[in-house]
Amino acid sequence: MTNPSASTGLLIVRFESVEFPGVFLRMKASGVTEYIEGGGGVVNAQYGAKPYEEFLIRFLGKTKDEDSKIFQFMGNSGLTLKFLEGDNTDHLYQSPLKIESSAFKNVFLRIDGTGLTEDKEDGGGTVNCQYDAGNDESNDAYTSLAFIPVEEAIGQSSNFSGNPQKFLDDINIIVGIASTSFRNVCLRLDGKGVDGHLPDGGGTVNCRHVPAKNDSIVPSLRYEKFRLRLKLPTQ
Repeated sequence: MTNPSASTGLLIVRFESVEFPGVFLRMKASGVTEYIEGGGGVVNAQYGAKPYEEFLIRFLGKTKDEDSKIFQFMGNSGLTLKFLEGDNTDHLYQSPLKIESSAFKNVFLRIDGTGLTEDKEDGGGTVNCQYDAGNDESNDAYTSLAFIPVEEAIGQSSNFSGNPQKFLDDINIIVGIASTSFRNVCLRLDGKGVDGHLPDGGGTVNCRHVPAKNDSIVPSLRYEKFRLRLKLPTQ
């Protein structure tokens, strides 16, 4: 039997760097309570995952109910992870999504790849966050993103018994996070020096123009690869 105390709802997702194990994407959006031209807040890295490292996945053009059917823990019914199939770059734009902070309601990850038209070793652009209340006045195209599947567990629907959190822990999903506004521009996390918990986070989170090989940018990903660490919905 599944854990009867576990809530039904959207899974909490934590983005762990593949290049820097134990280092997670961090968003602090204090003061981001309305739309800000150019975005605001702080996005960097943190060792370990606490509330600032926890996110929800929102698919564009979907109602909240449809979101839940795609990326949801459903109690006794099991788990659905069905968000994207295939890694061809052109396919990305068929499944746009937003990454929402779990700690800061209506605040989303924002990637501005302006000027990134070729690969740079240290990346560039701007990664921050944006408030989006779901209306035209707060809509920011730079919060529209897409997952690039790198490893397994894509498009699966599973029923299970036993400990649901252990089941989630055993799932291996690795993705790149691409901008839908800037072609071939992906989120980049450099976790050098983030060897323990830092009060204000650390490292560098920016973006990179990733060169494609045989119509796929997956072979070129390095600091741009993230393992999805899934957590049961908050009760």
